[in-house]
This record gives sequence, C-alpha cells and structure tokens, in this order.
Amino acid sequence: MRFLADESCPRPSCPRPVILAMRAAGFDVQDPLLGVDDVVVLRTTFASDLLVISRDKDMVKLVRHDRRACHGLVLARYSGPGSWRSRAGAIVSQLMNLRETLRGQILVLDDGRAELLTLTRGP
Repeated sequence: MRFLADESCPRPSCPRPVILAMRAAGFDVQDPLLGVDDVVVLRTTFASDLLVISRDKDMVKLVRHDRRACHGLVLARYSGPGSWRSRAGAIVSQLMNLRETLRGQILVLDDGRAELLTLTRGP
C-alpha cells in the first residue's frame, strides 16, 4: 500500500515517528509536497494511486464534503497525552489490520478510537 504524507506530518508535533514506523512495516510512504495546496496534494495522490496520511482535518472536508477525488485518507488526530513515538506501533497495527479495506475509506484515528468513513464520489 502506497501513501503520501501530507505536509502536516513532518513537524515535530506531528506523527513523523508514525511515518518511519509505517516504512519499517513495509508501507511505501512518500515524503510530503511542502508548500503545496491541499487540493494539489489530492490531485497528485489520486493521479499517482496513493493514499494520504495527514493530521489536517480540512482534508476530510475536501474529500468527504467537497468530493475531491481521493483513493483513501488516514487522519491521525490524537490530542491526549502520549508521544507519536509511543502511538506509532498501535497506528501501524491498525493500518495492517485494515490494509485490505482502506482504499475508498477515511480512517480517523484519535485517542481511543478508530473510525472508518466511506468516501463519497461524484458531484
């Protein structure tokens, strides 16, 4: 499964350790397109058959409400105590368990929950 990390991911407060753990688990995770508008990120990932991993809840608005084309989105929204390093194993485990069903879905990961939302297609 191939992903593009959204630019929200490399900042120190964001899940960079998750990206590294995903790579270690065999996921192909491409580095973010820095300074690029979210719509362009979605166009690029769709054309390249990539899923998106992000912390940016605006991505959900773009793909779910504005119906921008997307193969799938993983939204990591953790806010409680704990480091991304300590969460990385659990997140990768979720991705491994759901890898066959992530395409066409939004996976929202938050403190104590994982929710799958179906992407809406078309106008």
